[in-house]
Amino acid sequence: MIKLFFKTSLRHIKRNPWNATINIIGLALGFTVALISTLWILKQFSFDKNFQNYDTIYQVMVTGTFNDEMSTDPSTSIPLAKWIESDFKDEMEQVTLSTGLESTIFKAGDKKLSASGCYALGKFSEIFSFQTIEGEVSTPTDANTFIISQSLASRLFGSQSAIGKIVQLNGKDQYLVKGVYADLPQNSTFYQLDYILPIADYLAKNEGIADGWNNCYFNTYVQVTNSKLIPTIESKLTAVFKTKLTDINPEILLHPMEKWHLYESFKNGKNNGGQIQYVWMIALISCLILSLACINFINLSTARSLKRGKEVGVLKSFGVNRKQLIQGFLVESVWSVGISFVFSMLFTLLLLPWINKLTHAQLELR
Repeated sequence: MIKLFFKTSLRHIKRNPWNATINIIGLALGFTVALISTLWILKQFSFDKNFQNYDTIYQVMVTGTFNDEMSTDPSTSIPLAKWIESDFKDEMEQVTLSTGLESTIFKAGDKKLSASGCYALGKFSEIFSFQTIEGEVSTPTDANTFIISQSLASRLFGSQSAIGKIVQLNGKDQYLVKGVYADLPQNSTFYQLDYILPIADYLAKNEGIADGWNNCYFNTYVQVTNSKLIPTIESKLTAVFKTKLTDINPEILLHPMEKWHLYESFKNGKNNGGQIQYVWMIALISCLILSLACINFINLSTARSLKRGKEVGVLKSFGVNRKQLIQGFLVESVWSVGISFVFSMLFTLLLLPWINKLTHAQLELR
């Protein structure tokens, strides 16, 4: 009986090619929008989950009053990081500090190129669980040594080993490569981090910056295993910081890694969303488009079924009962939906390169 229904549905499609095409393609376009939107949304929620310590990493942020306006900023100072390291050993497992990403000109032999990286203090690469490709990828502490990403090593040295090689930075300083780490994925906060330099070299070039509490030019990250301690830690840090920066009435906030990408916006010292608003907007739009495609599919299918009275009469004359008729129409609908889904997969594969170029999201249909 099922085989008969399949044959009947195929004959119906052949007899009404335009109606069937409109119905199938319309639903396929709805599926395509839903598929691409789902891939993008899943990519947004996957940010930073490649880090082993994803659930325990926080960024130290400062809320202060500037020109009668309250704002929240991730910039902190070296004295704050050092004070956290010395006085919060029981509450925090690790603390690290880094500069913002800087673009640097690299020269190795006859190769010259640009890459982005930072200076780091403490166990930066250890906290963020960098994977070793070659050498030692612990955060560099010795002057004029640094670690680089696998892609940068390939660009500089090709298939040769990068360990022990000398690289010139910005046409001045020379650094020794001591380790190569695996490239960080595109859905990572540190995606473009191609090298890490020792903070000692940065301080040598910027005398006095390590001593001032108001020299807030760095990003501080801490690892806290017990999340219940967060309010207490924030209160303690705020109490001390207020004695150091009395002019801005500062408050300390520990922003969890799980919110870095989607909840990065702050207003009056409180988180008020961010990228998550676009995620829900895209989800709502895709659901609306898919719903319209489904309604269109149902309406067209219903309209066609009303014109198939003779066919139903013939089937009944051959002993087909009401239940079997319903099954037949359902088989035809499922067949059409299946074809629509196959087309949507093809449309998605064709559109993804263009979507990736437009959004820089590197979406993949797996």
